[in-house]
Amino acid sequence: MKLRFILPLIFLFSPLYAIGYNVNFALDAGITECLGGNQIEQNLNVWDDVSNIGKYINYGGLLSADILFLKTQDIEVGLELKRVKLNYLTKEGNIYSNGATSVEFSVLKIPVLYKLSFPLSKTNNLVNSVDIGVGLCFSFIFGDQVYKDEITKDAGNFLYEPYNFGISFKATYTQKIGPGFAFIGLYGDFNFLPYKYATQNNITDIGRTLSISPTIGYTFKIKEDIYQSKITEKNKRIKDIDVR
Repeated sequence: MKLRFILPLIFLFSPLYAIGYNVNFALDAGITECLGGNQIEQNLNVWDDVSNIGKYINYGGLLSADILFLKTQDIEVGLELKRVKLNYLTKEGNIYSNGATSVEFSVLKIPVLYKLSFPLSKTNNLVNSVDIGVGLCFSFIFGDQVYKDEITKDAGNFLYEPYNFGISFKATYTQKIGPGFAFIGLYGDFNFLPYKYATQNNITDIGRTLSISPTIGYTFKIKEDIYQSKITEKNKRIKDIDVR
């Protein structure tokens, strides 16, 4: 049993020995909250102001590759571009901001996930499963960050540190459609390092960020498990003979 979970770690360094490869394309849109910030009084989210939903929604796109080592286990390595929007109220009146505050920035993320697939049913024409993944996520803020409160608006490179890392997780339902597989589910990540910036001669600690987003996408198989394909074809022939 232990060997089953050690094998993917060993094969991570020898992807040529994988039994298959997939390429995934995904889009996501959700929310990001500040956690543990010393100067954060309250997070503001879409349900606080439904009429301005675009002000709160983060959006992004992900391109990733699966390296399959066992039939139901793989390593997913991805590259995600995301626009993050943080909305909050700070403590102590107008010392750290003037009313409701937002910080918006672009971030490049590199998630590396270990995934398990749980098949729900399988026939010659249908494959569907629930997929669970967890792993590490490395991120880098690029471009100008935009700061806005009820009085001030500014843009520049004021967030630090721009580099961060944390954990990434996902849960999806996958269904065979056409030549590949469509999937829908939830994707999220949590940063270990807090974000800070200087304003009005004060350091504002807005804390670590937690992002959760519904996601939808499509998977293309690049290399199939030839051995498994032969078994499937053999079973199909046996079934046809039994029917006759």
